[in-house]
Amino acid sequence: MFLNGILAKKVKISGDFSVYGIRLSFFSIHYLDNTTGVVCLSTT
Repeated sequence: MFLNGILAKKVKISGDFSVYGIRLSFFSIHYLDNTTGVVCLSTT
């Protein structure tokens, strides 16, 4: 996720997970450390 004018620490965690028998490939967690504390959880 791109936040306009905000430089933030980005932590990306990617891997293979299974949730309730559903396999999520390319599972990624993006954590943006800023004033709003935006956490973007995206699955592709």
